[in-house]
Amino acid sequence: MTDLAPPALLPTLRGLRDRVHADVDRVTGLRAVVGRRPEIDDLLTDIDRQLERLDDVAVITLVGATGAGKSTLLNALAGRTIAEEGVDRPTTRRPTIYAPAEADVGRLLAAAAAAAPEIGVDRVAQIVRHQSPGPWAAHVLVDAPDINGLDRSHRAVVNALAQRSDVLLVVLHHQSVVEAAAVSFLDAFAERRRMVFILNRSDELTPEARAALLEQVRTLATARFAVPEAQVVALSARDARNTPGTTEWVAFRAVLDRLTREPAVRTARRLNALGGAARLARVFDAARDDVAPDLAALPDEVADGLGAIARRAGDEVSVRAELQRSDLTALLCLEVARRWDGPVGWALRTGGPTALGLGTAGLLLRRHPLAAAGAAAGALAAGRADTARRNERLADARPLTPAPLDLETWYIEALAPARLRSARLTGTPNAFALPPLATVRNRIAAAVEHAWTQVVDVNLPTLAAHPAWRLARWPLDAPVYAFLAWMLYRVGAGFVAGTYAGVDFLLNAALLLAAYLLAVRAGTRAALGRRAASLARHVAGRARSALDADAAQARSATRERVGEARAALDRLCSLPELWRAELGSG
Repeated sequence: MTDLAPPALLPTLRGLRDRVHADVDRVTGLRAVVGRRPEIDDLLTDIDRQLERLDDVAVITLVGATGAGKSTLLNALAGRTIAEEGVDRPTTRRPTIYAPAEADVGRLLAAAAAAAPEIGVDRVAQIVRHQSPGPWAAHVLVDAPDINGLDRSHRAVVNALAQRSDVLLVVLHHQSVVEAAAVSFLDAFAERRRMVFILNRSDELTPEARAALLEQVRTLATARFAVPEAQVVALSARDARNTPGTTEWVAFRAVLDRLTREPAVRTARRLNALGGAARLARVFDAARDDVAPDLAALPDEVADGLGAIARRAGDEVSVRAELQRSDLTALLCLEVARRWDGPVGWALRTGGPTALGLGTAGLLLRRHPLAAAGAAAGALAAGRADTARRNERLADARPLTPAPLDLETWYIEALAPARLRSARLTGTPNAFALPPLATVRNRIAAAVEHAWTQVVDVNLPTLAAHPAWRLARWPLDAPVYAFLAWMLYRVGAGFVAGTYAGVDFLLNAALLLAAYLLAVRAGTRAALGRRAASLARHVAGRARSALDADAAQARSATRERVGEARAALDRLCSLPELWRAELGSG
């Protein structure tokens, strides 16, 4: 059998087919593509069928209206009667397949049987084998049923056969040149199949009528089906049976000979593939026109929406972090006090309820020792409980996160244009990597938690260990040490002189010392409070930066998805150029 698929053609077509399928998959979710999917699938299936039969013999199918003379033409081509001719309409009720003895016609039979399952594969076609010489003797000729009859199964069978053919011989007569059924049937195969238009029964026409009809056929072939003028011929198959040497018949045989030579068949298959690619490109060109404005606008709308959410969330975190400043101040004081060995450090550690309780205990000590002890114990317990509650609050970043209802409102308002555009493009509001509400909420919570943890666990201890606090210790602790030294001196001097310092003296001295420590503590807390405010702003800044980064990542993902879809559409719309570059058209 003649090799009709050179080694380079098969892998090239397979590679082109695979790239087309990959690009179609990239845009399959677009509603503009979904609405055209039946036509797209038909064209893709046609490409697959051509791949299946690249190494098969050429298939030439005679199609046309009833009474056009298809069977007579097949008999003339075969040089003997193999198809029934008659006056009844339609005469051909099942295809006649005229094939070489070694040719595999299983796919043709299977296609015809699938189109008319009620007939059965064993009765769907008549097969005539031959070993006769001739320019097209190595190929398969098919006499198909009519395409304009009342029996719909005929049209379905012819369609299935034409889909597995390389060349269609469109047989016409003077009554079927512009018949709507024939024209609409051939529309599906325009560009995808090589066609030869045959005005048969020309012996029944006057020269003027034949010329006029030929001009009509040429116009139809070139304008509607893109068939070259050279492939429109007039003849009489009945005369050719009796006189094979007529000028018209010789001209037709020359056209058919050119189409059925081995290089010509390969060229026909290339051109069929290019025609299918052109049809597919036009389908996607229309789809691209439908979606191009929305695809162009979507990334910017997503960027604007996510940016607005990030700004509003950052502002909310800033406000909420400011409300946590007192806890940050208390924690910063405690961290500084842990690194401060001295009276002021002790005052920082025992401030608040503890200091108040110990002061009360000091006032009660002289007259009510037991009450003083109870007040001191209660103050220490209250201090520990306050510290535990504060640590629990500082360990939880959720109070800094915007409320779910607020976040949902921002999401709806900010991303409404992008979500509507996405729904218009794909039927779903969160296509093209547009993040859903839950994802946005989780990203904001993660950003806030990370920023808060970083400030509490890293920035605050680092600030507490700053050398400036070590330098401030001696100036603030020195007065306490001097005062205590003075008190010891007075007590010692009174002991030597026999004049003991009274309890009032000691209480007054303790109150003075406490007043100094409270004043220093208040000043230190004020200074640390300003640092805590900067830490609160740092939380908001970190969260805002993280949210901006997340928004930028989401924008990039959307742009990437949109870019992939646009690039795939561009490639699909440029299929004729891309395929012609790889397949050639000669």
